[in-house]
Formats: sequence, C-alpha cells, structure tokens
Amino acid sequence: MSLSALASLGSFVSGIAVLISLIYLALQVRQTERNQQISIRHSRVSRTVELHLALSDPAVADAWLHINVKKAC
Repeated sequence: MSLSALASLGSFVSGIAVLISLIYLALQVRQTERNQQISIRHSRVSRTVELHLALSDPAVADAWLHINVKKAC
C-alpha cells in the first residue's frame, strides 16, 4: 500500500469513528432528557403526596381552608 492509500484509509476510519461518537452522544442526550423528565415527575408527585399527608392532619387542613377562604373573598 502506498502512503496515499494509507492516508485515505485513516481518514475513512476516523470519519466512521466520528459518526459512531455522534450517534452515541445523541443516545446519551436522549437518555439524559428522559431521566430529567422522570426526576421532575417524581418530585412533583412527592410534593403532592406530602401536601396530602399534611392535609390529613385536622389542624393543618383547617388552617389551609381558612387561608383559602380568605383569598377567595
């Protein structure tokens, strides 16, 4: 093989490596986005559950209703 042919082969291999790297990066970004969305949903559900648990206490529920009735008027 001549030096020119080896250079062409090296260029081809490096192009394939870059393509594989870009595909891998795209998959990682996609997975990270999904994980962030799941984390956001989990946090939202946790806050809702904590609020409902707090409102199960009669004193807290009464205070909550008292504040919301004042805001409505």
